[in-house]
Amino acid sequence: MSSFLTIKSQGLSADVLSVAIHPQFNTIISLCVLGNKSSLEGLWANLCMNHPFSLSGYPNARWPQSKTLALRPIRYQWPNSTISTMLWIPEHACPKFLAPEHPAYLLLSHPPATETPPTFFALLNTLLSCPLHQDWAEPLWRWGLEAEWITPLIGHHMVGWEIAPSLEHCISWIQQALRQGTLSVPQTA
Repeated sequence: MSSFLTIKSQGLSADVLSVAIHPQFNTIISLCVLGNKSSLEGLWANLCMNHPFSLSGYPNARWPQSKTLALRPIRYQWPNSTISTMLWIPEHACPKFLAPEHPAYLLLSHPPATETPPTFFALLNTLLSCPLHQDWAEPLWRWGLEAEWITPLIGHHMVGWEIAPSLEHCISWIQQALRQGTLSVPQTA
């Protein structure tokens, strides 16, 4: 039995290698597919034009509206083959498109070895316009999940999170944690 899902639209189909879906909105956040190059290009066009599609295992999945979540395609043509792979990732999962005070996406092909994903601190430091210390990464991660500004995504062969911190709330939490001693002030050398 195959562990691949299938996406279909207007008579075109492809195997889904991985997908991440926002749990609240059922919106596809990231999608990686494998198939014939012309089928993948046609699927991309159909999805961008909001043609109906089906994704096995996720009957309520929706393609994001380009105004709210722009997905960037990354294509790979297998050598000496008609087979291609196409990965769609949100702009806000790419470091050059991250913007302060905008949601970002942290996507991994497998669960991290530690509770806090290794790239979380760098991403958060880019999103917030206040100084953070690397030692605060783990407590900020736990608080972000608890305060729900970190939202785990539904994934198939992928894990991911939407990260949408509020600068005001983060500063307030950091100040309170410093006062209570749950965070420490970094020592300079």
